[in-house]
Amino acid sequence: QGGARQGGAGQQAQGPPQGQEQQGRPEQPTGEQAEPDPDDDTVIIAGLFHPERYTSQTALDPNELVDFWRGQGKSAEYIPEPDRIVTHLLQTLAGHEVVLIMSNGGFGGIHGKLLTALQQR
Repeated sequence: QGGARQGGAGQQAQGPPQGQEQQGRPEQPTGEQAEPDPDDDTVIIAGLFHPERYTSQTALDPNELVDFWRGQGKSAEYIPEPDRIVTHLLQTLAGHEVVLIMSNGGFGGIHGKLLTALQQR
């Protein structure tokens, strides 16, 4: 799917690359791979793109990532659906943040939905 990273007072949402096939379960990120940017306040991880393609042996566990980031002192959430991420951001953004959405696809139209929702508030 994709994700969002809000820098400064930041929020980040991430999902696995769209269409990426895994041979075996990837190692959970460790060290620098798993550490959110120190300037990010919140990390949001999205659901897998086509979750039916994965098994417990081939998919990253978003709850493990959230637990890891929370253990590093970050606010972290697993929000599988793009529409729920937009709702969450609308409830938590104060108006001065930078949101970066990282995705290699349309990610459920989150880009336009978030911009439209922010303009209407």
